[in-house]
Amino acid sequence: MDYHRREEFPVNAEPSTDWKQVVAAELEGTARIAVCGIGNELRGNDAAGVLCLRKLKNHPAKKVAAGPGRGRQVVFIECGESPENQTGRIRKFQPDLVLLLDAARGGRPPGDIFIVDPHRIADNEVSTHRISLGMLVRFIEESIGARVVFLGLEPGETGTGTPVSEAVKTSVSALSDYLSLIL
Repeated sequence: MDYHRREEFPVNAEPSTDWKQVVAAELEGTARIAVCGIGNELRGNDAAGVLCLRKLKNHPAKKVAAGPGRGRQVVFIECGESPENQTGRIRKFQPDLVLLLDAARGGRPPGDIFIVDPHRIADNEVSTHRISLGMLVRFIEESIGARVVFLGLEPGETGTGTPVSEAVKTSVSALSDYLSLIL
């Protein structure tokens, strides 16, 4: 088993699902949010979740304490390619909602942003270094008691040493801009 290979999973989301509407609805009335960026920077577009998290953390709009997110507590967690290593930090924060940001293969054009149904991810990628994202979501929901929204960014090329594509860079900016306005 190649422990450094990122899992690729089929995504079963409705093509008409508007990720912005889903995120906005989940945020309504939510006081504590953990935003987790997942990915491997050495594999080009696979870094999408981590890059989005960093951009969101440093977004100028986050420095303004106004708008719909006022009064929310948000923690930003950079997970790299082993998000299970951050579950203690997530648990300590006690979020109502966990937003997972990661590259996800859904058979869409590179750069598409969409909701991933984490309950349809196979659990066959288990090792001592990481668990499947499906298992991670169930763990967060069942042991921490938080809701989970998984936002996928269609990656395109994810080979070792490949650069991040313009399509993914554009999506990273769009997602971080949107989240900065509503968090």
